[in-house]
Amino acid sequence: MPGQPVVGDQYRQEYYKGKAEDTGKVLSLAGSETTRFTGARSDLLVTEDVNPLEPTTGVENKYFAKGIGNVLTVNVTGPAERVELVSVEKI
Repeated sequence: MPGQPVVGDQYRQEYYKGKAEDTGKVLSLAGSETTRFTGARSDLLVTEDVNPLEPTTGVENKYFAKGIGNVLTVNVTGPAERVELVSVEKI
Protein backbone atom coordinates (compact mmCIF):
# COMPACT_ATOMS: atom_id res chain seq x y z
CA MET A 1 0.00 0.00 0.00
CA PRO A 2 1.33 3.47 -0.74
CA GLY A 3 2.68 5.47 2.21
CA GLN A 4 0.28 8.35 1.44
CA PRO A 5 -2.77 6.49 0.07
CA VAL A 6 -5.27 8.26 -2.18
CA VAL A 7 -8.66 6.88 -3.18
CA GLY A 8 -8.21 4.99 -6.43
CA ASP A 9 -4.57 3.98 -5.81
CA GLN A 10 -3.91 0.45 -7.06
CA TYR A 11 -0.92 -1.62 -6.01
CA ARG A 12 0.52 -5.11 -5.85
CA GLN A 13 0.59 -6.72 -2.43
CA GLU A 14 2.95 -9.41 -3.65
CA TYR A 15 4.08 -10.56 -7.05
CA TYR A 16 5.55 -13.79 -8.28
CA LYS A 17 4.14 -14.48 -11.76
CA GLY A 18 1.72 -17.38 -11.68
CA LYS A 19 2.25 -17.99 -7.95
CA ALA A 20 1.36 -14.82 -6.04
CA GLU A 21 -0.31 -11.89 -7.81
CA ASP A 22 -2.48 -10.30 -5.08
CA THR A 23 -3.56 -6.72 -5.75
CA GLY A 24 -5.15 -3.96 -3.70
CA LYS A 25 -7.06 -0.77 -4.38
CA VAL A 26 -7.80 2.10 -1.99
CA LEU A 27 -11.59 2.57 -1.82
CA SER A 28 -11.96 5.11 0.99
CA LEU A 29 -10.05 7.14 3.56
CA ALA A 30 -13.18 7.67 5.67
CA GLY A 31 -14.75 4.22 5.92
CA SER A 32 -17.28 3.52 8.64
CA GLU A 33 -17.52 0.26 10.58
CA THR A 34 -17.96 -1.02 14.10
CA THR A 35 -15.81 -3.71 15.67
CA ARG A 36 -15.55 -5.01 19.22
CA PHE A 37 -11.99 -3.68 19.44
CA THR A 38 -12.43 -0.19 17.95
CA GLY A 39 -16.11 0.54 18.54
CA ALA A 40 -17.79 2.73 15.91
CA ARG A 41 -15.27 4.50 13.67
CA SER A 42 -15.66 6.64 10.56
CA ASP A 43 -11.99 7.31 9.82
CA LEU A 44 -10.95 3.92 8.47
CA LEU A 45 -8.88 3.37 5.35
CA VAL A 46 -10.70 0.79 3.22
CA THR A 47 -9.07 -1.37 0.56
CA GLU A 48 -10.36 -3.90 -1.92
CA ASP A 49 -8.10 -6.96 -2.14
CA VAL A 50 -8.18 -9.50 -4.97
CA ASN A 51 -6.19 -12.61 -5.79
CA PRO A 52 -6.71 -13.17 -9.54
CA LEU A 53 -5.08 -16.61 -9.31
CA GLU A 54 -7.82 -17.82 -6.94
CA PRO A 55 -11.09 -16.29 -8.20
CA THR A 56 -13.21 -18.56 -5.98
CA THR A 57 -11.83 -16.86 -2.86
CA GLY A 58 -13.65 -13.69 -3.90
CA VAL A 59 -13.01 -10.05 -3.11
CA GLU A 60 -12.13 -8.81 0.37
CA ASN A 61 -12.56 -5.35 1.81
CA LYS A 62 -10.03 -4.58 4.53
CA TYR A 63 -10.42 -1.79 7.08
CA PHE A 64 -7.36 -0.15 8.65
CA ALA A 65 -7.28 2.14 11.70
CA LYS A 66 -4.48 4.67 12.04
CA GLY A 67 -1.96 3.57 14.65
CA ILE A 68 -3.44 0.07 14.83
CA GLY A 69 -3.49 -1.51 11.37
CA ASN A 70 -5.97 -4.02 9.95
CA VAL A 71 -9.01 -4.16 12.25
CA LEU A 72 -11.55 -5.85 9.97
CA THR A 73 -11.70 -8.00 6.84
CA VAL A 74 -15.03 -8.69 5.11
CA ASN A 75 -15.57 -10.93 2.09
CA VAL A 76 -17.57 -8.94 -0.47
CA THR A 77 -17.90 -11.89 -2.86
CA GLY A 78 -17.21 -15.58 -2.42
CA PRO A 79 -17.71 -17.34 0.91
CA ALA A 80 -19.31 -15.11 3.58
CA GLU A 81 -16.72 -14.19 6.19
CA ARG A 82 -16.04 -11.35 8.64
CA VAL A 83 -12.78 -11.34 10.60
CA GLU A 84 -12.28 -8.73 13.34
CA LEU A 85 -9.28 -7.73 15.42
CA VAL A 86 -10.08 -8.58 19.05
CA SER A 87 -6.91 -7.58 20.90
CA VAL A 88 -3.43 -6.10 20.60
CA GLU A 89 -0.49 -7.27 22.68
CA LYS A 90 2.49 -5.00 23.13
CA ILE A 91 5.78 -6.80 23.72
